[in-house]
Parts: sequence; C-alpha cells; structure tokens
Amino acid sequence: MGGSQEGTLVERISWDDFAARVQVLLPLLQGWNPDCIVAVNAEGLLLGGLVNLVLQKEVRAMGVREEPWEILWEGIGNLQGKRVAMVSGRFLRESTQEKIEAFLKDRGALSVLKMVILGRKGDYSCFPEKTEETLFPWEEHAAR
Repeated sequence: MGGSQEGTLVERISWDDFAARVQVLLPLLQGWNPDCIVAVNAEGLLLGGLVNLVLQKEVRAMGVREEPWEILWEGIGNLQGKRVAMVSGRFLRESTQEKIEAFLKDRGALSVLKMVILGRKGDYSCFPEKTEETLFPWEEHAAR
C-alpha cells in the first residue's frame, strides 16, 4: 500500500515487486523471441530496459499522448518483417494500444506483442490485478 492522496489510500508498487514480476514474465517473452523492443513513454523505457538486460534486443522508443491522441516523438524507423515487443507502463484506453500497433505495422512490423506494467490492457501484464490508479515506485502521486 502507498500514501494518501486527497484522503484516500492509494496502492503503490515497490521496486522489488516490479522487478520480481518482470522476472516472472521474461521466459514468456523469451519464448516469443521478439526481434526488437519498442518502449512507449518513460514508463515503457524503464520496462524495456529491464527486459533488454535479458533479451539483449534492439530498443526503439516513442512518446504518445492518449487524450487527445498524438504521437509526440518517435525513433522507430523501419520494422519490416520484425516481431515487436511493445512495452509500456499502462494504457488508459484500449484504442491507444490499437493506434500504436497500427503505427508499428505501418512501419512494417510483422506482429506486435503488448506488455504493460499494470492493468489488463496488454498481452502480458506485470500486475494485471492492479488498477490504473496504482502508483509506480517512482511516482509521488497519480498524474491523472
């Protein structure tokens, strides 16, 4: 559990729990054998960095805003024929994942596996039982 925000108790993920959950999912991701990792936003860079320590795959990145939808920046390049592991912290909208997946496929991605830190909006989730209001170890308070 975490600190108080506007009088309510907000759940927080610890660094140890975060690392342990990533470690549990790594064999599944290794079995899928992606050609590269695409990290979405800063949270995706953290998750992508941990995943890359084991997979040792090329990491590319992009920044998006969910509302209104916008690609803020990207360093994706050509993904022709590549299996892409898209990693992110959380998605508030299913349509955000769909738009990013379409963007990656437009760049040539053969297939896209989605991995998130929390929530159920991904093929793999470190914390599927947590809500989007859960705080990451690096967050002081929810940024929503």
